[in-house]
Parts: sequence; C-alpha cells; structure tokens
Amino acid sequence: MTVRTFHREIDIATNDKDMAAGCAHVGAHPDVPGLPVARHAMRIIRSGRQLLLEEDGEQARAHSCPATLLRNVRWRIRRRLAQEMSDAPILNAASLTHGGMRVLLVGPRGSGKTVLALKLMEAGLSFEGDHRVAVRSGGSIAYPQPVRIYRSSLELLPDFATRFHSRPPATDSSDHRYFGYDPASAGHVWRISEGPVDVVVVLAANFGGASSIRSISTARLIQHLMSNSRLGQGAKGEQAARLMTLAPGAHGYDLSHGNLGEAARLIVRVLERHAASPPARN
Repeated sequence: MTVRTFHREIDIATNDKDMAAGCAHVGAHPDVPGLPVARHAMRIIRSGRQLLLEEDGEQARAHSCPATLLRNVRWRIRRRLAQEMSDAPILNAASLTHGGMRVLLVGPRGSGKTVLALKLMEAGLSFEGDHRVAVRSGGSIAYPQPVRIYRSSLELLPDFATRFHSRPPATDSSDHRYFGYDPASAGHVWRISEGPVDVVVVLAANFGGASSIRSISTARLIQHLMSNSRLGQGAKGEQAARLMTLAPGAHGYDLSHGNLGEAARLIVRVLERHAASPPARN
C-alpha cells in the first residue's frame, strides 16, 4: 500500500492481516504533478504479541495495541505533511474543480465539508481534498489525504454505505468510528494541483433545514478565510497577506448547509453561471 504526501511516496508493508486491513484507512495515492517526490518505506512486523514499526531503517518501535500503532502511523504521515508545508497558511477547506474552475468549501470541523464534497463528486466535480488546503503563491493546493467518512455520515451517502458494508472501520483519537476512502481506488481520477481559486463557499451548518446560498463581499470573505485558517511557521504577516490574496480573485458565497442534495445543486448552479458569464467581483 502506498501513501502520498506532497513530496514523499511512503510504501507501507506488513505481515499481519489485521494491520493490513487497518492501514487501508490511511492509504492515499492521488496524482500530484509538478512536485518532486522521494520514496520512503514503512514496515509493520508482527513478532509474537508485539507489533514492530520501522521507517526508513530506523530502529523498530514495539507496540502491543494495534489501534495505538495505527494512530502512530497516521501521526507520522500528518507530521510529514505539516513539515512539507510548514511555511504556508492552512485553510480548513475542501477543494474541487469543475470546468477549469476551482471551488473551496470553507468551514470548521462538523460543518459538512466532507459529505458535501463527496456529493459534488457524485455530481461530476473532480475531487481534490476534503479537509485542508495550503495557500501558496500560485493559489491553493489540497492536502493529499484519504477522505475520512464517519459512520454517522453514511446515512447521507447510501452509495458509500453499501461500499463499506463489510469493511471494519477505524477509530480516531476520540473513539469515533470512520472509514478511510481513497477516491482513486474507486476508479475516480484523483488529481491534486496548485492553482488559483475561482469560487469560495463558506459553510454554515443548518442540518435538517433548507439549503440556501448568497454572494458575499470581498471584505466578508476575507474575514471567513482568516477565521478558518492557521498560519504556519515563519513570517506571519507575509502568510496572512498571502491568505488574503485569495479573496479579491474569487467569488465568495455563504451557504446555509441544510438539505445535502439541494446544497450540491446550488453550488453546481453557481459554477455553471460563472463558467457561462462570470459576473463582476464584489
């Protein structure tokens, strides 16, 4: 199994059947063109009651709990992603493309970014990421991480519920059960690239209610971007300025995210309208 970060391809191998099933939740191999990449190796070895974790020849670390070891694997991958984009502001956002345009779904955890991104993928948009994007001089680039679909969300995504019916879930640090999903493994073209942002949709949860969308000013969009971001290491002022440069070039919207299908249709209409006749920016 292979895990892709921005600059690494990590090959994970194990001689333990249960660990192989668990590692399936961290597997992700999107196409990320234009970035140099080096190959790394991680091995999980079953030795009696112990599980040994080796990475690039470093001394093996022993674990007695499979769940703890899997959390350690996930932590190592997240650490590498953070190191590779340590000088970039990070935005809590899902990223998709459609008709040559990039749209970001911005919102905190629990705002519905993942389920809406997957619904939009079913509607024909190209998926890039559902969790974080790094803001760079050329625009944004999504984190190459597997989609984390929690069991509580599966009733909104019946096609995925069928797909995961016989697959054991993973458990996060809060003991919530989820399934890791690699879009490429399901036959989707999963391509992540750096580029300008055309539309930003800020999500406000209204679960159980109706969905509605309205345009917002550049000043309001900047406020949303700042409140849903985290600055990296280095010059904070420069990073904040880079984050704010997304807003003047993008069309901003507030989405009251209620009915999932209607929310997806509203976003598709917005993208089609901009593709046909881009209106003046606010």
